[in-house]
Amino acid sequence: MEKRFFSVFPDLKLNSELTELFSLVEVERVATNRAKNALRVYILSSRLIDKKTLHYVECEIEKQLFNGLYVSVFFVERFKLSEQYTVENLFNVYHESIMAELRSKGMILSNIIKKSKCTFEGKHMNIEVEETALNLEKLDELKAILIDIFTVRCGIEAEITFSYREPHISKFREQSEKRMELEIAAIVDRIKENRSADEGDSENSEGIAVAATGNGDSSKNDNGSNTNKRSELAAKDNGAREEKRQSSTDNKDAKSNGGGFDRNKGGYFRRDRGQTREDNPDVIFGRSFEGDITDISEVTGESGEVIVHGEIVTV
Repeated sequence: MEKRFFSVFPDLKLNSELTELFSLVEVERVATNRAKNALRVYILSSRLIDKKTLHYVECEIEKQLFNGLYVSVFFVERFKLSEQYTVENLFNVYHESIMAELRSKGMILSNIIKKSKCTFEGKHMNIEVEETALNLEKLDELKAILIDIFTVRCGIEAEITFSYREPHISKFREQSEKRMELEIAAIVDRIKENRSADEGDSENSEGIAVAATGNGDSSKNDNGSNTNKRSELAAKDNGAREEKRQSSTDNKDAKSNGGGFDRNKGGYFRRDRGQTREDNPDVIFGRSFEGDITDISEVTGESGEVIVHGEIVTV
């Protein structure tokens, strides 16, 4: 059985405007969890109440009636609105509350509405969205939230559909893509140069061996001294190539111990800043990370530096 709001919360003190507004509110039921530290208040109002106002009254109940008890209060609101409300004017009047609710469930959802063009015809609402993989993944969730707001909460029958348009590419994104292409091209050129250098070293080594054989056939009288010189040259060449291989091995070892992500050290660190190539074949640009992976849905403005993992669908 419904009760008047101030019959359930008689000691709650609000300003005159809110007192008048909530005098028309009925409390359908009150529920709590097992730990008794959260209170859900199901209310029914004949007037539309925005989310900002509801949140303020929630805080006042916590402060005035449960001060020091660490009890959280949440309203579950329903509205019994007059027939003057349609899908279109309800969306316009209740827009700020709709956007706040979408933000609480994920910034991607609110950004879809923010960047979309909405058109209305009777109970039908069409949302024109940018056709990106990220948007398409969230449309079912967005539709369910809007239907719940319009139909379940406000009692207004609504039909939600979507249409699509080509995504807008900002100048910053275009510049980033061009910069990325140039950096990838530079990496490919360096790989080709390194391969050419390795092939040149191999050809020089073969040339020295052939020259040594030819000199032995044509100058048998000076065989002893020439053989010594050729041996010295071959030894120097082999020594240089061995030093190059050792340097490459040392660089790879340095990479394996060269850095990563350590929360105790305040984020990313790198011991060898001269290293630019990765042993990991999956890395085509930059370097690998070490540390705990954080879900993108858990990232907030206060998260600082985090590691996320995913698949690049398009650039």
